[in-house]
This record gives sequence, C-alpha cells and structure tokens, in this order.
Amino acid sequence: MMTSAKTLALTMALMAAAADAHSKMALPKPTWDPAWGTNSPSGTIDGPSVLTPPSGMSFSTDPASNTKAYTAAFKAQTKYTSMKQMVDATQKLESGASKECGFSLVNGAAQPLPDQVEWDQLPASHEGPCEVWCDDKLAFSDENCAINYPDSPAKLPYDKSKCTGAKMLTSVWLALHVPTWQVYYNCAPLSGASSSGSSASSTSTATTTAPAASAADDEYASTASSATADESASSAAADESASAAASVGADEFASTAASASDETSAPAASSAASATADETPAPAATTSKCKAKTTRRRRN
Repeated sequence: MMTSAKTLALTMALMAAAADAHSKMALPKPTWDPAWGTNSPSGTIDGPSVLTPPSGMSFSTDPASNTKAYTAAFKAQTKYTSMKQMVDATQKLESGASKECGFSLVNGAAQPLPDQVEWDQLPASHEGPCEVWCDDKLAFSDENCAINYPDSPAKLPYDKSKCTGAKMLTSVWLALHVPTWQVYYNCAPLSGASSSGSSASSTSTATTTAPAASAADDEYASTASSATADESASSAAADESASAAASVGADEFASTAASASDETSAPAASSAASATADETPAPAATTSKCKAKTTRRRRN
C-alpha cells in the first residue's frame, strides 16, 4: 500500500511538472508560427525500442535514474554518433513540426551569434542531454543539461568559433522523465551567413563589370575583321582581273605569232609543215589558233 502511494505521488508530481515544465530556446531567438506551441515537444521517441538499457537499469524509473540508464545505453551502442543523429533518425514528429526545426521556422528572421545559447528553462524534473549544432558541427553537448545548467534562462557555453560563417544554429534537448522521450528541437538562421552571402554577391557583381570593355574590343575586332575581309576581297578581285588580262594577252600573243608564221613561211617549208601536219595532227594547236582568231575578232 505504501509503495502504491509513493508511486502515485511520484506520478502526480511528474504530471504536474510536465504541465508547466516545457521549454524552448530563447537565444538566438527562433521565429515561431503563432498557431504552434512554442514550449511543447516537437517529437517523441519510444526509448526502449531505440536503445537497450544496461542490465539492472530501466528507462521507466525516476528522471535521474532514467538519465543514467540512457547515458550508459547510448555509450554502449555504435549506431549513432550523437544524440541529434539518433533523434533525427527515430523521432515521431508532432503535427505541424518539422524535422529541421521542430515548431520554430526554418526560414525565420536571421539572428546574430550570441555569447551563450540560452533556454527559457530546463526544469529538474525533465532531466536529459542537450546539444548545440551550427550546420553540421557540434558546438556543445552535455549529458544532463537540466541538472548541470539549472539557471533560468539556462546558459549553454557553446564553442562559438565552430559557428563562424554557419547558416543555422540548432539546439536539441531530450527529456527522459518518461520512457517515451520528449524532443525539444529549435533552430534559428544566423545573420553571419547572410552577411557573407551579401559580400560574395557584391564581389561577384564587381568581377562581372568588365563586359563593357569586352564589347568595345569585340566591336574593334569586328571592324578589323571586316576591313581585312574587304581587303582580301579587293585583292582577290585584282588577282582575278590580272589573271584575265594575262589570259587575253597570252591569247593575243599566240594569235599574232601564228599569223606571222603563216605569212613568212617558204613554200618548201609550208609543204614540209603540211606533210608533218598530215602525218601528226595537233588538235590542241588548231584549237588554240581558232580561239585566238575568234578572240581577235571580238577585240576588233
């Protein structure tokens, strides 16, 4: 009877604490949808189905014992390298929550990096580990944040140097007071990443202002190319004219030479030439002679 009374009292205490013990990241400040519960867990994990508690330990006793069991079980396993990795792989999201940021908005207002990451409260009744990440770099972790950082707000001394230039800061807290673990998952975009992006954009714009000079160079090259083409065309025309003139001159010379040969040949030579022509006709010469005569008539 005494045991039942103690169990009932503990259960009632836990329920009362749970009703007013939820928490959220306060700094850097997340952006929230007004319709969502900012202090509510964004997901749950069935603890016994994910990790096996060591012999003689359980996930269903008091918060301190549950946390010790979780810590021992997590160190004994090799599947997950961080609590966040385990949460991402195994949590069941609540309605309206996202895997990336829980109930906070992924595209919320960008925030500066704080000196310390703050949570509104980490009640002692909700013992369990917490982590701070900047993009994919672990900047802080503790096995029992509610006990080791009891102030309100709780101030987590993360490694700020690991967050330089990061786009997103994410903080995850896992409450182990019941076997169905509660996931509190918040994030905030970082303004440092926006500034870096602006600088990069400005630099990119500066390096692309040279095209005006390139356009002038292209115009000059086009003009020079056109002039060269015209010069080449003129040269080709001149060569063609010279070739035609040479051809006409050659034809005229051939015609004159043939005519002179006809007028000054002796009869004997003519007979010999005639005999030779009869024996070995030369069509090419005859054609050339005819062509020469024809050409001479055109010129006259």
